Amino acid sequence: MTQQHAAFFDFDGTLIRGDSEVIESIYYLEQGWLKMPQLIRMLGPIATWVLASLGWIQHEWQDRTYIKIYQGLKETLLFEQGEQLFHQKLRHAFMQGSLDLIAAHRQAGALIVIASASGCHVLAPVTRFLKADCLACTRLAVDAAGRCTGKPDGNICIGHEKARQIRRIASEHNLDLAASYAYSDHHVDLPFLESVGHPEVINPTKTLEKIAKQRHWPIHCF
Repeated sequence: MTQQHAAFFDFDGTLIRGDSEVIESIYYLEQGWLKMPQLIRMLGPIATWVLASLGWIQHEWQDRTYIKIYQGLKETLLFEQGEQLFHQKLRHAFMQGSLDLIAAHRQAGALIVIASASGCHVLAPVTRFLKADCLACTRLAVDAAGRCTGKPDGNICIGHEKARQIRRIASEHNLDLAASYAYSDHHVDLPFLESVGHPEVINPTKTLEKIAKQRHWPIHCF
């Protein structure tokens, strides 16, 4: 059977400008959706955003801290809010250059895959909007009552875990990773980028830009 190739896209900073967690938090505050327990737990993500931006903690820890704000919220409600978040905020944050890359890869017959540390409730409407074929993301753990526990169901889809998930998708869809492309903006995704034959970077961090130049990876600035 002939193998197909894919184009794997990170989300934050790669397809959209900014961080979806920050956009989501601000939107929830604007809408008054966060009650006192969530507002108190919001102090943790604020601190970890600062520490992660300074390079003092790992981004995975930042994401684990952020997920705690969902604790006690119904998963069904979270998906409803995710739809509103997309239509009100995220759909206006896409970079045209990144959308053009998706269109070009689709025309070339590539499978389009979104791979992100963001939650499924954020990325489900994104996946439909982009008509992506597959989604690799962070899944939230829920209890028997359908409420979020504040913990991930499995690992955060970042770094080596993101690379593991795209290998799983490649196996399930008989994809040729050596002929595939991957796009990201952040050096934390280096294992993800190294998993394919054609890694490229979009608006990269200084660290990733340096690595891309050393390895002669294409650099896109949108």
